[in-house]
Amino acid sequence: MDSYKGHIIVGVICVSIIFFLFDIFEKMNVWQWILLGVIVPYYSVLPDIDQKQSKAREWTTTVGILFSLMWLILFYFQRVMDIVPVISVLAFLAFLWTMRYFNIFFKEGEKPFAHRGIWHGVVFGVITSSVLLVFGWIVALGGFLGYGSHLVADKISSLVS
Repeated sequence: MDSYKGHIIVGVICVSIIFFLFDIFEKMNVWQWILLGVIVPYYSVLPDIDQKQSKAREWTTTVGILFSLMWLILFYFQRVMDIVPVISVLAFLAFLWTMRYFNIFFKEGEKPFAHRGIWHGVVFGVITSSVLLVFGWIVALGGFLGYGSHLVADKISSLVS
């Protein structure tokens, strides 16, 4: 699927159907609704983070810079407050922001993070979604389903064309 909008729509629909079928909506609180409103669209485009023109890369850059600054501030205050889960998520977002530039260190043909490489796999989807467990299993599941919907949409798209 070529359009980031298409991936977001498919991701939201997939998450909505699965959550409806398994009565997960009834178990959600307000904060989980808000988090899923951000996480599902982001995770639906995240596998394309390796492409220069992708929305995932654009959003990760903007959010990554802000979260990296917040991480430094929160790290300073960690001695005062117990915010380890928040710091781990912010550190992971900073990691994603850094990894998007990782391909520049390899010659063409040697890029382990090339498109359809590690980013386009279930393993990376599990890794990125597991970080969301600090917000609860519902949010982590929403992230994984959004990520997975991207992979399925790409596979169906490649079979049709």
